[in-house]
Amino acid sequence: MTPRPPLRIPRPEDLAIPLRDLFRGVQQAARIPMALAQPVVSHLPDPVRDTLSQIGQRAEVIYNDSLTIWRPSASEIRQATAFLTDANPSDLAATGRVVAWALEVALARQDNTPQFFISETVVTLALDEALSKTATDADPSARAAAAMFAVVSHGLGPSPDTFPSPRMTPERIAQLRSAAFAAALFLLAERSVDLDDEIRILSYAITITDLIAAEIHAAAEPVDNATHIAALLRQHADMI
Repeated sequence: MTPRPPLRIPRPEDLAIPLRDLFRGVQQAARIPMALAQPVVSHLPDPVRDTLSQIGQRAEVIYNDSLTIWRPSASEIRQATAFLTDANPSDLAATGRVVAWALEVALARQDNTPQFFISETVVTLALDEALSKTATDADPSARAAAAMFAVVSHGLGPSPDTFPSPRMTPERIAQLRSAAFAAALFLLAERSVDLDDEIRILSYAITITDLIAAEIHAAAEPVDNATHIAALLRQHADMI
């Protein structure tokens, strides 16, 4: 039997519409004539269609699991995205809350033992550090990359209920790096006025991160490559 080509993440130009709109259409398929949905995917090669199916299935699981976790308001999420644009210190606290939430959602489904202890205070300090080290004229993707690296460098530590405390092993660093990339990718995505949509956007960001994890980690080891990470963030934020 001829082996199937490997899955690959689609490029923005592969898609006629953003992922959020594509999957919203899938969820409402019963009310949408197939003649309208077909042009969206008919031109895609089989590996891309397979990947889209995988993204949709995984994202739906993450979305459903996240509903039990506290979430910020839609206005706080908009503040956090604004922070990447103008780095206004007045948006720092809201950004810390949003990033901590995104990290919690991303890490909760990694089945890591013991669980990370996610502190808004530590996350906010990491973001403040990233701001202080980033040029004032940096673009949002560069600030997002700096925020990702700062969160990883601070570490989040184990749950305080865990004893003895595990070290930040390479595996745990990789878990935190993936979660921080997903949080940064989420903040760069186009915002929605609807909080439920925002939760779904985060689920897409986490799923896309899973699919490109090898490239993310290659850009961060042995030396952080902020330029490469910023480019990855820009490229994939355009998909969501």
